[in-house]
Amino acid sequence: MSKFNFILVFVLLLYGCEIAAQKETTGKISHTEQQDKPYYQRINDQIDSFTERPLYCIKVKRACVGCDIRVNDFPIIQQFEKRCSGTEMEFPLNPGILSSGIQELTIRIVPPSDQKCIPENAVFEFEINKMPDSWVYDGNREIILPTVKMDAQGLPSWEFKTKFKAEVPFSFVAWKESQDLSKVKNLDKLLDDAYKKIAKIIEDKNIEEFVKIISKTFEYNVMLYERTEGKPNGFQEEPEKLLPMKNCKIALYGNNRLARYEDEEFESCFKFEVFLKNNEKTVYEYPLYFHLPQGASELEVVR
Repeated sequence: MSKFNFILVFVLLLYGCEIAAQKETTGKISHTEQQDKPYYQRINDQIDSFTERPLYCIKVKRACVGCDIRVNDFPIIQQFEKRCSGTEMEFPLNPGILSSGIQELTIRIVPPSDQKCIPENAVFEFEINKMPDSWVYDGNREIILPTVKMDAQGLPSWEFKTKFKAEVPFSFVAWKESQDLSKVKNLDKLLDDAYKKIAKIIEDKNIEEFVKIISKTFEYNVMLYERTEGKPNGFQEEPEKLLPMKNCKIALYGNNRLARYEDEEFESCFKFEVFLKNNEKTVYEYPLYFHLPQGASELEVVR
């Protein structure tokens, strides 16, 4: 697991988006009704308009292995194991589900970094389930895929693919119609330029510009039915300094429609160093994903 503190500033600030959520999602709130309300209330109304709030989840039990779990090639869990340890957790799959229909789940399991093969004491098992309403905590679950157990001890890796059907009240275009980044020859330059632009905005603490750039990330909260109670305060007071992107590579996701710089542990390389008031140093990570819309010449943040 990461030793860094994760700061999802893009989630906190996404409510600054002046675009009404119903423009991209299904719902019952009209454009005219929304225009007279604060932006965060418009997003809340969009979520409240859903008659159902189904949440698809993957429940994972693992020990002595790292995992890369994706839905429609969007990363849900990416955990790099340095030594033998274990955990049992449940993660939402909704962030990888853009609309109702057939979804593709892919899983890749690898041994700890100090071993070449999956050890004999390794464990990995999972199930896919559905909460009928994510706001109702009654323990009710519908099993979508019964427990699958890995049997790959002694192998260098283990992969599993399957499909499942999901019904959700939202529908996003997101990156589905974006350009195939594997065919973009100057992708590294486009990515460098995109990061430099956002880095300056963060260092200048320009909230308005930051909100414009990350406006599409509000979709993430709609997918998880997460309301907000009011306008966010913005960046922390202390200066943020962009850290050098060392030992990083371009990683493609979303069937080559998404890109970012990340390290060998699947962590975003877009990190800032901050000295707090007590002179304590901490590192914040911005796990942003970029896409290139059709006809565009600059990468844009989409998640």
